[in-house]
Amino acid sequence: MKAMIDYLQEGGLEASKIVLITPPPIYGEGWKKHCQTTYGVAQNRTNANTGLYAKACCTVAKDLGIEVLDIYTIMQQEPKWERYLLDGLHLSPDGNQFLGEQLWKMLEPKTRDMPMQLPDWKDVDPNNPEEALLK
Repeated sequence: MKAMIDYLQEGGLEASKIVLITPPPIYGEGWKKHCQTTYGVAQNRTNANTGLYAKACCTVAKDLGIEVLDIYTIMQQEPKWERYLLDGLHLSPDGNQFLGEQLWKMLEPKTRDMPMQLPDWKDVDPNNPEEALLK
């Protein structure tokens, strides 16, 4: 993980522009059922191991002064958090929405004062996008 961050920073990206996101939790029963039903194999991931990886992600972020979105912890604080997982592992549409909302809470304060580089999508004519985009 540190090597990935080093790579980004060596390419000129400042630490303040990097956000790490932990993996979401795993709903063991759902993932176990999916593994057995879909692949005919035993469950190959656990929430406990995912928690260790999430903790390592948070530690690396802290050590390097990088912001982290600990979706692993935040999601499990929600009632019935399992609904955020499609098959016990991958995010469902509700899970994607939840992640987006949490990420936006982190990014919005950093981006609210940035100037618009392109026109608002509502101002672009789909039949003639060049008119708005090439001004």
